[in-house]
This record gives sequence, C-alpha cells and structure tokens, in this order.
Amino acid sequence: MFRMVEHIVALRMGTEIDNLMIRCNSGDPPLFKRGSLDLVEALESAGTVEVDRPVQFWTVSERVSVGLPNGSFLTFEPCEGAPRITVDCAIDFPTAIGKQRIKFPLIYEHFRRGAEARTNSSFAKMLYAKSIGRIVADVRNLGYNMENILVASKWGYVNEPKLMHDGKSLEAVWHRSVLDLLAAIALLEEGRFAGHITSYRAGHFLDCYAMRLLYKKGLLKPMVV
Repeated sequence: MFRMVEHIVALRMGTEIDNLMIRCNSGDPPLFKRGSLDLVEALESAGTVEVDRPVQFWTVSERVSVGLPNGSFLTFEPCEGAPRITVDCAIDFPTAIGKQRIKFPLIYEHFRRGAEARTNSSFAKMLYAKSIGRIVADVRNLGYNMENILVASKWGYVNEPKLMHDGKSLEAVWHRSVLDLLAAIALLEEGRFAGHITSYRAGHFLDCYAMRLLYKKGLLKPMVV
C-alpha cells in the first residue's frame, strides 16, 4: 500500500495527463528537494501522446460548502463558461508561516511554479521522524531532512524558504493549493473537474471528506462542452 502519494496524484490535474502508469520500488514515494518539480520535468522529458478521445468535464450542480468545527472549510462553485479550475486558497499557521493566501486559474505555468513547494513541518516533528519515528510505521518512511521539507518555528524559518513574493515566502500556501488540494480533486473516478474552489485552513482530511460527500450526495454533474 502506498502512502504519501498526493504529490504525485496532483500531477493529473496540473499537467492534464489522463493516462499514466507509475511503478514504485518502495512502500512510499520519496520526498524530493524540489517538491514535485522533478516529476514535472520527468514528464516533460518523456513527452505526451494525444489520443482521439474527448475529455469529460465535471462540475458541481450548485454551490457546495463543507466545513469543520475548527473553522476550516472548502467551497465548490459551478463552472461558468469554458471548463477550467480557479483556486482561492488561504492558510493560517501558528508559526512563521502565518497567514498566506493565493488566487489563481489552474494553468500549466502556475502548476509548474507551485510544484516546487515542499511539505512544511516543525523542527520537532522533523527530529522525531529522523529518530524515534524510525520505529513507528506511520512516519518511518517520511524521510524528512533540511532540504526536502520547509521547517518553520514560531519565530522564523529554520531553513531557506522558496517561492518568495514581495519579500514573503508563499511556499506553504503553494504546496497546500497545488500539491495537496488538487490531489484530492484528482480523485474523480474519470475526467476532470471544472469550477471555482475556495479553501480556508483545510487539510487532507477535509479534502477527502468533501470529495466523498460530492459523490454521496450526487452533487457532481457532467458538463456539455
């Protein structure tokens, strides 16, 4: 069973590749020093083949919001016009990461930029994963180090952050929106999602819970393109 696959699954949304087989020789895929940018470049190098088959797009039949008691929520809004995804993502961490927000249409250039963003972690969690965590099944294969994750304390970054904008790192919110949120959207059984997605302080649990509810409540409908 593979874990930590969301950073790979997300490529389905950002690269518009619908048919791909991935083989892995370990229980978990590795964390790279450049987020998932190495995988994006590998796909660019390999090239793609266009098939003579239309893509099925899906959107929500109405505005849908799913939230948790801690104030986090996800909102899905129907697509209007040509099929595309737009994202409004905000995070709020009690560390140097703080409050961050980005809004963007999902185009390849934006996905490629965000794909470099690394997972963020506290220094204590990194030390735990590299020591005692080696005997714990859930974390023994995390492989955290000072190069493949962004380490933040309450007062500052422990290592060098990436994806700077106006003197502030947006690496954490890029990672959340491009490699975590879009991975959940990629869980569509077939086709691609279209619409506007708002994410506030959400995480993996809420992402997957929301996708299950969209199916369970019959809130997804095919688009006629």
